[in-house]
Amino acid sequence: MWLAIVFLAGLILGAVTCFFLILWYAIPHMERFYVFRPSRDILKTPADYGIPYDQCFIESDEGVRLCAWHLRPDNPVGSLIYFHGNGGNLGILNEILAMLYRQRLQVLAVDYRGYGWSTGAPSEQGLYTDAIATVDYFNANFRDPKLGLVYWGRSLGSCVAAYAARTSPPDGLILETAFPSKSSLLEHYPHLRPFKPFSRYRFNTAEYLEGHQFPVLILHGDKDRTVPLKQGQELYTALSQPKEFWCVRGGGHVDIHMVDTERYLQKTVGFIESMKPAVIH
Repeated sequence: MWLAIVFLAGLILGAVTCFFLILWYAIPHMERFYVFRPSRDILKTPADYGIPYDQCFIESDEGVRLCAWHLRPDNPVGSLIYFHGNGGNLGILNEILAMLYRQRLQVLAVDYRGYGWSTGAPSEQGLYTDAIATVDYFNANFRDPKLGLVYWGRSLGSCVAAYAARTSPPDGLILETAFPSKSSLLEHYPHLRPFKPFSRYRFNTAEYLEGHQFPVLILHGDKDRTVPLKQGQELYTALSQPKEFWCVRGGGHVDIHMVDTERYLQKTVGFIESMKPAVIH
């Protein structure tokens, strides 16, 4: 009888171990498809909105080639590097890019590896590497010492922008629909909490901004169901001064630039214009 009990216990232990091993290896692969949702097809460009632009190709690591769009109006009032969210590609930014161009802002927007016409496949470290390559490219080709430089990150791109800011500090940082970390965000999704121990991605925005000295503007909609308002508030609390938080009443995850466009532009463009360029040695 004891032999049977030991045998049964061994079977149960083996089954549990096998189950956890499957989760350990399967979850990271499933996670990649959940986190990164790129699209290869770019249906429209800024030219379709009457906006002149230059298409650039940036060399990242391991032979990855990034596609980026550069917009520069006459007599720009500020410069920014734009890091988009986890879905789509540059093509879904046309409305926003046109809006920023008409506000006389110089913009470099980039597609991460695996997005749009950029080569490679996305990964957390890969996106960080792409961000650094993009900043270096901007500084080498488009940096105007008379203009302040702001990094603008949206959703997942907020963490990418934060990482770039830690490595190469900008004059200012805009974080739109941002979260402190992936672990923090998962707390708002009860059905995903059991898988947290098997997650490999961190996306630790708050950690990357520890000790920052440049101004940070956080924008968040109070109707955001993807990244709840509380996440933006927690990130704001974790940051040191100088910082500002603007809650967009009625704003969701992808539409806060449309809910109150006039004030949205006043906040963001005013912030960018107020940035004083650092001395570049």
